[in-house]
Amino acid sequence: MADEVVVGASRKDLVVTLVDATTGVPINLSGGSAKMQGKCPDLPSFPFDVVMTLTDPANGKVTYAGLGSLLTHANLGGLKSGTYTLRVRFTDASAKVDFGPEFELVFKDNPLGA
Repeated sequence: MADEVVVGASRKDLVVTLVDATTGVPINLSGGSAKMQGKCPDLPSFPFDVVMTLTDPANGKVTYAGLGSLLTHANLGGLKSGTYTLRVRFTDASAKVDFGPEFELVFKDNPLGA
């Protein structure tokens, strides 16, 4: 089930802990980087490729603050919502790149549509 994000809500953060799929141990991202990437089929003009903050890199924790600010009412183009399929793309200290598991976020217009 997808998590819901209200467009314009700046209080909600996305916090992801990246773990090794085989061992379940958090991936050490110290000296690395992370981005949230993905798109919505109903909003092809607004793909996401945004930098995330390494909030606890030794334990694989990354954050995107103010999640609702990624889209505006105008970006929705008359739609009431858009579902994004996303992954966290990360690079570790040895420049190896991988992706976390896929997840969905539903961006819903705010109650007043403004």
